[in-house]
Amino acid sequence: MPEHGPRYGFKDPHAVEATFYLPGWAGRLRVAHLTDLHFGKVTPLALQRAAVDLVNRAEPELTVLTGDFVARGRGHLEQLSETLGAIRGPRLAVLGNHDHWSGAAEVQRWLEAAGIEVIANAWTRFGSGEDGLAIVCMDDATTDRHDAWRSTAGLGGRPALGLSHNPEGAPLLWG
Repeated sequence: MPEHGPRYGFKDPHAVEATFYLPGWAGRLRVAHLTDLHFGKVTPLALQRAAVDLVNRAEPELTVLTGDFVARGRGHLEQLSETLGAIRGPRLAVLGNHDHWSGAAEVQRWLEAAGIEVIANAWTRFGSGEDGLAIVCMDDATTDRHDAWRSTAGLGGRPALGLSHNPEGAPLLWG
């Protein structure tokens, strides 16, 4: 993998492994997480492709993407769709503030064209039976599009994994 740090001011992507236990859930799920990819003139495409390669080598059962797919504008949506479309397996996404500022509907269309399901202020179930897990997807809090109540409506006491671009909004999901 080429060295990006000195030339572009970025460190090479690297995997961080962590194990989390969700109270009340006996299942197991290998999840990869990518965020703040900022496709555009700032982030080198080679760096983004290296991150996708890391995800594919990890062989996750689910990949979650938590926003800021674009930097400032929509000029690189085709690269975004092509690059993220190479992630193998199921993919879920929420949008971030830069996506909303740049045109969320178009960003979402390109993500969906890549086979990525985009969910805003709702939850879905991943898997089936006792091993199924609720995935709560709250829209961006920075742009005030989040709605914790709608995101968790009908969830009850189910164990859940929460997705949100802005971590400051995440505590609202469990409050």
